[in-house]
Amino acid sequence: MSPSPQLFRTLVLLIALSAVGISHAQFEKSPVLDAQTILRPEILSGKSYRIADAVETVGFLNRYSIEFDFGNLSALGNEQLIQRIGEFEAIGMLREYKQSEEFGKTLEQTLEQTVQRALNLVLKPGKSLANIGSGASKTVIRARETMRRGLEKSGAEKSC
Repeated sequence: MSPSPQLFRTLVLLIALSAVGISHAQFEKSPVLDAQTILRPEILSGKSYRIADAVETVGFLNRYSIEFDFGNLSALGNEQLIQRIGEFEAIGMLREYKQSEEFGKTLEQTLEQTVQRALNLVLKPGKSLANIGSGASKTVIRARETMRRGLEKSGAEKSC
């Protein structure tokens, strides 16, 4: 009685899989690089983040571990790292702006205007409804101008 072709194929497959497992164990592990040697010093840390010293390699990409004020994140590759740094810097600028005097003034003005509009809606409903369209566009314009002034003060436009 001769072995069946299916049994023969199964044996060949098992032998091939075990050879792959043995040869895989013979490959060297991916190196761990030092962030200080592969990145410029100004990228290693910022106001709200710090890149860990150990950088894993995954295939042809570096995996960076980033300690951020709001938790730890990772970036796969240099391009994603630069993108994350830009996001961290933007969040930092928004946080600074939120704590600034300009933000407080703008918030106060917005609250005063909201209360005034609510009163006008009750006291002068016809006129208030007619002005809704122009009021909405003015609000958007004011918000854009306020953000522009805040970005100019922080120098963000120059860094982009």
